[in-house]
Amino acid sequence: MLYREKTDNLKEMIKDSAPKVTPKPAEGEASKGKKSDRLIFISSVMDMTWQLALVFLIPIIGGYKLDEHFKTSPLLFIVGCVLAIAGSFAVMRRILRQLNQSFTHPEGKK
Repeated sequence: MLYREKTDNLKEMIKDSAPKVTPKPAEGEASKGKKSDRLIFISSVMDMTWQLALVFLIPIIGGYKLDEHFKTSPLLFIVGCVLAIAGSFAVMRRILRQLNQSFTHPEGKK
């Protein structure tokens, strides 16, 4: 009996504490960015996508093929993987630097 009263009481407390409707974002808080900002971001992401694909695929596939040719089984493949990781960090750093510059100095390079 005591357990049932506690659970009913807890259910009432939870029900009363939950908001009735989802609050709307304040003016300018969400999805009110300029259209040009969104286009800059989307174009930068698309640019980064193909660059990351090339930076990953060329060293890894090249290392695998060179391993087959020279019969040095995992060595050059691992070197290709390390180069791919280093290259991906370089691409991401460059794209993020460009994005940061375009959003902090929209009129051009400083």
